Amino acid sequence: MKRSYLFILVTIVLLSVIAGAVLLIIAPPTTEITVRSCVTDADDQCLTLPRITGDNLDGETITLPDDITSEYALLVMPFSREEQTQAINWLPIYQEWADNRDDLSYYSLAVLVVDAPFRPLVIGGLNVAVADPAVRHAVIVAFVEETDQQAALTALNRPDRDALLALLVTQSGEVLWQHVGAYEAAAADELREVLAKIDN
Repeated sequence: MKRSYLFILVTIVLLSVIAGAVLLIIAPPTTEITVRSCVTDADDQCLTLPRITGDNLDGETITLPDDITSEYALLVMPFSREEQTQAINWLPIYQEWADNRDDLSYYSLAVLVVDAPFRPLVIGGLNVAVADPAVRHAVIVAFVEETDQQAALTALNRPDRDALLALLVTQSGEVLWQHVGAYEAAAADELREVLAKIDN
């Protein structure tokens, strides 16, 4: 009686092991899910800030993203003189956040198509509007040809220059967050949430 009970028990265990092995063999493979933390284009490629060189209001030549020294950077990018006045509205909150985080810096990077005779007027207007030395260091103006401006817009997946861009980028220029248009409290709240998820 004990032998037949033992035989039945061993048979059940063996059948269970064989059934488990068969199920493992015929089971569909495990798939991987890739969560993209960057802003992507239609081809699911991460948007990246193109290399843009300009001078800040202190007269220093700066190239972004190459000269970003922090792990992350906040940018506001106007593409016309009208947008330049709107861009300044992002800077106080950028400055506040950057002052409270070692891994964060901020810039206003204007990419403007302006005829040479009028460029001193643009710089003169900015010099009057921006008095804070810390902010002056962060305000960069790049005067470019129209084709180069369009290349920058295309790289950031924007069809035209009708609205400025607010961005959060990595040190290498990968775009983690993007807002099209002037400063809005709702956009700032959204960006604050994104920053909160990044380890400080």
